[in-house]
This record gives sequence, C-alpha cells and structure tokens, in this order.
Amino acid sequence: MKRKMAALLLCAALTASLAACGDTTGKEAEASASASVSSASVSESSEEAADSSSAEGSADEFSADPLQEDPESTYAKLLSVPVTEEEYHVEDCITLGDYKGIRLTKQIPEVTDEMVEEELRSLATTEAVDKVEKGDTVNIDYVGTMDGKAFDGGTAEGQTLEIGSGLFIEGFEEGLIGAKTGDVVELNLTFPENYYEELAGKDVLFTVTVNSITRPAKQDDAWVKEYTSGSFDTVEAYKGSLRERLEKEQEENADSVLRQNVWSAVQDASEYHQLPVGYYNEGVEAYEANYAAAAQQNGFEDVDAYIESLKDYGVTKETYEQQKDQYARFMAGSTVLLDALAEAEGLDEEDEGYQEHLKELEEMYGMDEAGLVEMSSEHNVYLYCMTQLVIDRLLADAEVTTETIPAQG
Repeated sequence: MKRKMAALLLCAALTASLAACGDTTGKEAEASASASVSSASVSESSEEAADSSSAEGSADEFSADPLQEDPESTYAKLLSVPVTEEEYHVEDCITLGDYKGIRLTKQIPEVTDEMVEEELRSLATTEAVDKVEKGDTVNIDYVGTMDGKAFDGGTAEGQTLEIGSGLFIEGFEEGLIGAKTGDVVELNLTFPENYYEELAGKDVLFTVTVNSITRPAKQDDAWVKEYTSGSFDTVEAYKGSLRERLEKEQEENADSVLRQNVWSAVQDASEYHQLPVGYYNEGVEAYEANYAAAAQQNGFEDVDAYIESLKDYGVTKETYEQQKDQYARFMAGSTVLLDALAEAEGLDEEDEGYQEHLKELEEMYGMDEAGLVEMSSEHNVYLYCMTQLVIDRLLADAEVTTETIPAQG
C-alpha cells in the first residue's frame, strides 16, 4: 500500500531519529540474502532453493513509480506540486477540505480458537530427548558425496532441521527417524529430476551426525503452571488470558489503522498548491541521514558504496534520488497539512492534549523533553506530539462505526 499515511511518517520521524542511535535497520536485502547454501542444496527443489536466498524487497519502501499504483492519490499528486522558495505561509500552500464529521469504520479482526491455539503453540518450550520422532527438531552435521566426492553445497555443520517440515529432499528427514543423539546415519538418496542441473536425478550419499534432539514439551496443566510461575493453573484458563491479549492487540491495531484513515481522508479532501522548500529540504536531509546511518551500520564508508551493494535489489543512484524526492515531497506535504489543521483548530504546545502526548513520549523513551530534543530535535518532538493531538481532534469530530471482521477460511 504505497499511499503512505502522512501522520505515520511524521510520527516515525522522531522514532527513526532516536533509533538511529542504536537500532537502525539498514540493509534488509543483504540480511535476507545470507541464506545457507548448504541447506538450500538439500531443499525440496531448485525453485525452493532459489526462494530461500532471495531478498523479500528493496531497501526502500517507496515505490519507484507511484503513478502506476494510484495516479489520483495525494501521494502521486504531490509529485507535481511545485516546491517554492517563497516565504512560507500555510494558506498559500494548501486549502483544507471538509475535515469535520468524517465517516469512518473501525474494523476489528475476529480472534478465533485457531489463533489462540497457534499462540499457545508458539510459546511451547522444548526438552531434550534421545530418539528422533516426527515433529522433533534436530541439530545435525552432514556431508553429501556423489561418486565418493563431496559436492558443492552438500556439507553443513550445526544445521537445525524440524523432522517432517519437508524442507530437505525426500528421504532425508524420514531417514533420521529413530536415530539417537550421537548416531551417524548414512542416507542413500536421489535428487529430484527438477533440481539444479548438476544434481538433478543424481544418486548421492549423505553422512549425517545427530548432535542433539529436542521436542516441544507437552502443554498440559502442569506445564502452564510452571510456565506462568503459578499465575494460571490450567490450560483453559491460560488460553482465556491469551485470547484477551490477542483481542487487545487487534483492537490496538484497528485503532492505529483508524488514525491512519482519518488523516488520509483529510489529506485527500485537501488541495495542495505549493510546498515550502524548507520542509522539502528537511525531508531530503532526513532521507540522506537514514541512508548514511544504514551504510555505517553495514560497514560501508559512504552512501554511494552502500547503494552500489544494493544494485541486485533494484536500488541504484537514480532510484535513490527519485525516492528521496518522493519522500521529501510527502514529508513536506504532511507537515503543511499538520500546520494547516493546527492553525484551523487553534492548537499549540500549551494545549493539554499536546502535553499528554509529550508525557507519553517521555515515558516511552525514559527521558525528559530535553533528552528527547537532544537525541532527536525540537522540531521532531513537536511533529510527533502535534500530529497525535490533531488526529485526536479529527477522530473526536468523526462519525465512527465499529464492526468485527470474521476470520477468513
């Protein structure tokens, strides 16, 4: 969904700035491309092996051509709004549409029994066992040979594998059932005909050493009591608690989407005339700073070298500049809209609601306003708190209906 919600970006500005001091995400593509060649070599097919080492997306979430997605969106329209160096007056930049009484639907996804069961399973602890059964997780070393010689990608140490997952070629996982810790198992197998050309249909021998075996602990009443340190005595009682937590999460997610939607509705109803160069340059600087931080975290001396490393994922100097412009325009448009709404509603930093959001931010990061300003900037703190306050006001004036969305399937 390339129509980015302006408030989300504004609120992210502070978070990104603070996170840059210790938790900048950076090179997503490089991380996802570091899949093990060895495990790929014994996966079910060459197609799956290719999938296991492919990046999930480019290093930037902005579309290279948003006009292809929705040419009528505010995001796309901002690309043609002129950036001006004239003295900034908000009324010269935007004409607000009708922002009171907006009709919205808050959609809360249903929490099903299956979701609760899955959440419970995800919390399962494991215990060491001595003999492999289906569903167990094994840690193994293996060496694959063909005609007595090891082949590329057929050797690994410390490989973790769930028996029955179907990740390895037919016969590999099944051949380990019944093995014990410390056993060395020889598996005479044949690669599928649709595998890599050099291995397709070939007979091979895998020599597998079983280092350890673990199995999910039985999640009964005794497990629940131990896992929750006595807070719950039965599985059913604990499931009830999990359901409440999942329902709360769904409610919070629905609230977040609602806040995005009300901002988008106001932005779509408004008309942009021009963008102030000051706000545009702030967006450019923020974009460049985020890339610079990502480059540094990933061990590159400069941004150009970092961009070059991402070329296999569609990131080039040209797309970098294009996306930087898109980001700067949308950030400028978002800030102009915020200024217009704050002025129309007579809101400022002295407003009680603003101070409440500032307090929430201080508690979130464990520091006072001075600390937040030092870590980020006074402007970013203002953007976050004022955006929250404006959205509060928009929702207070909106007509919101709530509905539960049935689970699919």
